[in-house]
Amino acid sequence: MDCRRHVLQPIVQFRDAQERIRRRVKDDLKLCVDDYEDMLTSTLPRIRRNYERRCEEHEFYRHQQRAIEESRQLLSSSSQASSSVNDRTPPEPQERYRWSGDVATLTQNESSNTGSPSQGNRSFLETFRKRDAWDQAPKRLNALFSRMLDVSDRSPVTESIPGSGTFFPSHNTTPDMPSAGGSTEQPGMTSKALQSLAVKQAKARREMDESDQTYRKAIFDLETLRIRRNKALDAAVKSLLEWRRELSITMQQVTLEHVRRKMAMRTSMDSVHQQDEQLALQMLDNFEEEQKVCEQWMPNTRALIQNERVKYVNYFHGPFNDLVFGTGLVDYAFSHGDFQTPSIMTGNGLILPMVRPPLILSKCIDFLEQPRCIQTPGLYRLSGKHSRIQALTSVIEQDESSFQFDMAHEDPTLVSSILKLYLRQLPEPVMAMRWEERLKYTHEREEHIRNGFANFKSRIRRMPPIHQATLRALLMHLSHVASYSAFNKMTIPNLAVVFSPVVLAEKTNQTASFASATEEDCTLIDLITYCSDIFSVPRSSEHPLPPPPPPERSPRYERDGDIGAATADHYDFGDASTSSSMDANHDE
Repeated sequence: MDCRRHVLQPIVQFRDAQERIRRRVKDDLKLCVDDYEDMLTSTLPRIRRNYERRCEEHEFYRHQQRAIEESRQLLSSSSQASSSVNDRTPPEPQERYRWSGDVATLTQNESSNTGSPSQGNRSFLETFRKRDAWDQAPKRLNALFSRMLDVSDRSPVTESIPGSGTFFPSHNTTPDMPSAGGSTEQPGMTSKALQSLAVKQAKARREMDESDQTYRKAIFDLETLRIRRNKALDAAVKSLLEWRRELSITMQQVTLEHVRRKMAMRTSMDSVHQQDEQLALQMLDNFEEEQKVCEQWMPNTRALIQNERVKYVNYFHGPFNDLVFGTGLVDYAFSHGDFQTPSIMTGNGLILPMVRPPLILSKCIDFLEQPRCIQTPGLYRLSGKHSRIQALTSVIEQDESSFQFDMAHEDPTLVSSILKLYLRQLPEPVMAMRWEERLKYTHEREEHIRNGFANFKSRIRRMPPIHQATLRALLMHLSHVASYSAFNKMTIPNLAVVFSPVVLAEKTNQTASFASATEEDCTLIDLITYCSDIFSVPRSSEHPLPPPPPPERSPRYERDGDIGAATADHYDFGDASTSSSMDANHDE
């Protein structure tokens, strides 16, 4: 607020004031220029044309009056001679009353008709001939006479022929000859016409004087407007220079004020920061004592809420402490508290999960890897009784941690069926991989082997830690089972056919044979075969069992005779759909 009041507000006030001045100067300058241009280009030319027209009318009437007076003098001086000539030879009307606007021509005609004029008349004509611009007078007089006739609405005294400059007396009037007593009236013009001409001349002079005054006033007003326009321009330039000076002064003042206030603010902030630093350093001085006080006064949150666990109660088997089957691996790890521990990469690029696999998976693997169980023919091909499987899963879910298989008497196929059932009921597969990706991997298999299975390692590293641990334990177990394929007939391709639908989530073509399915999808085969190149194997697990003994017939197979051999042959070349159909029957 302080910066706005002392820095921004002066600039805003200066802007508003200069904006008002600019608008006023602009309006004044526009008004002065427009008034001057209007007077110069429109009003003054119109007044001048009116003035010239009035002057021409007055000049016309004045010349007409002068011509009448001069012709009257000429006629009065030569009246006697004209009378004698008229007595001898009657004059023609057209020659007597012809008037072309040239006084000299009329005088010469009159002189030739009268013979020898008097000495005074001759001197008058000579004086009249010496007037300035008399040679150009005929044209000007003709124009003036024409305009006079237009203005006076064609006086009935005379008529003119347009364009000829010749005036004729009106046919309605009879020329009045001068009387013997020396009458002064102009022949062909009555006293009424002369009186009308005098009135028109007086009116023309009055209008000329008025237009002259108007013209003079217009010239004076134009000069006033010109001076006013120049002063407005000078004032605009002066206002612009004054604006530039005030702008510089104002900006200098507000800039200095801004800098000074920033310096003061920075000093204040430095002081505040120093105080904050001291307070921050003193915050942990009595932290332990405050922590103990908080712990003493902190209420027990467990006592405020109901913290008793709600268990699942089966209608037939009672309450279950653990929900194992059908529970996702991530949810299982979250309930056991080790779902966020990431895996690590060893120095040779192998993956080592840092979480435990599901407990049921570990217990099944520990049971099946006994020498008694791992040599069972068709270990994962055969399935146990469905009722026994259901009863055993209920016992496991009642208390997973305390449950133990009967190592000496439990059926291995029953435990293997429980392991397959657990993997099959997972909401998400252990390693989700689409069928198209698996086919692409099969076609590029040799390249992936040369690259050290970088694609598999990258995919596994992106999986949740519990999925990594489960996949590692399962692949190591299947690899160990395949090492006893001479006894249990579970080769790696056979194991891949059984576990691909539950581990990778995509099934092979149901109509394909065992050999064609193996050729189409080698993903799980390579995962089992090269699991030690993908996952880090602990030293204690590198050789969990001694090398398998050479194949010999046990007493059990000796008793069975050819039946055992026939069964083994069946597992070696059985169809890929056999295990799936058996598992489906047990699920029912």
